[in-house]
Amino acid sequence: MLIEEKELVITNVVSNKEYAAAFAWTEEQEDVFISRDVMESFGKDVIEGDVVIGVIIPNKWGHREKTPFKCIRISSMVSLTSEPEVTTPLLRDVIYEYMCEREDEFFSVEDMSHQEIYEDHPRTGRQEVRVALDSLHNSGHVCKAAVFNKMNHGDKATINLYAKEMDAFEWGDH
Repeated sequence: MLIEEKELVITNVVSNKEYAAAFAWTEEQEDVFISRDVMESFGKDVIEGDVVIGVIIPNKWGHREKTPFKCIRISSMVSLTSEPEVTTPLLRDVIYEYMCEREDEFFSVEDMSHQEIYEDHPRTGRQEVRVALDSLHNSGHVCKAAVFNKMNHGDKATINLYAKEMDAFEWGDH
């Protein structure tokens, strides 16, 4: 079993009455799941954008495709100094800024995957863009519309569309 200690950037915190968990990215932009038990044993609240040191292992077989790793322990939170540091903006921040400049447009994951805005994220693919867009939606920053094919009788949308504002989904003259 491969066990590594890595710096993790919290990308999404999911919590409700019964459940709390988080997702993070490694420096290599690999997804990491952090369970409620790990978050509780750490003893400090974490929010999106926090950087922690965590021990990660490969995730369960059924989850590895979407989230390759899971965190089994958070050892510390990285202290952010007041000295300015040159950092690469988070992918979700790059996407959000792009969408803010185009408030009257909507985008699919495919649309956003082909934008030339990822100069600081050269390995950006559909999965990374989908995770970033869903994180923006889950945090209330963008709207999401699930579109179903009339032939599709399942629960899964044929395509998801994302926009900065709900008005972008009005089809009038589009």
